[in-house]
Amino acid sequence: QTHAYTTDVPHNVTSHIFKDFAIPTGAVDLTLSFDWMCKGEDRYDAFKVWWVPVTFTPQAGVPITAVNSGGISLGRATYSNAAVFSTEAITIDGQQYAGQTMRLIFEWTQDRYSGANPPAAIDNLTLATTFCATPTAPIIQNVSDQGFQVQWEEVAGVGSYDLFLSEMETPAP
Repeated sequence: QTHAYTTDVPHNVTSHIFKDFAIPTGAVDLTLSFDWMCKGEDRYDAFKVWWVPVTFTPQAGVPITAVNSGGISLGRATYSNAAVFSTEAITIDGQQYAGQTMRLIFEWTQDRYSGANPPAAIDNLTLATTFCATPTAPIIQNVSDQGFQVQWEEVAGVGSYDLFLSEMETPAP
C-alpha cells in the first residue's frame, strides 16, 4: 500500500479532483468506468462522484450538493469499505448532455475521528460514448463456437445492430 491518510484531524476535510469532458453532439449513452478502492469509514470517510456543469468549480473544504453545483451525484451514495480495487461502471443519459462540456468530480470527505486505510484511490478512468441506444432486456441463447442467438426489446429509431462473438474477453471492435 503506497497511500494512507491520517484519521485524527482537527476538523472535517473535503477535497476534490476533476476533469472536463466535451460530450459529442448525437451522444445517446455515456458509460463512465473506473477502478476504485477506499476502506475509509462507511459514509464518514468516503468519496462521491459528481457530474456537474463546467461552470461549477468545487472549493476546498466545501462539500458538493446538487443545489450548490447544479449537478447530479453518480453511482453509489458513497464509495467506501473496499480495501482492494474493483471496477465501477455507471451509465449516464448522453442525450441530456450532448453538445455540452461537463465536469466529472471525485470528492473525498473525512470526519475528525476514526477510519481505516487505504483512503480513496481511482485508476483507469474512461468515459465511452454510444451513438445509438443500447438494446434492453437482452436474452442470449445457444452460444457455441459457430455463433449464438440473441433477442432484445426493440429500441425506437434503431434499424440494426452489429453483433460480435469472441472466444475471450475482448473489447468491442
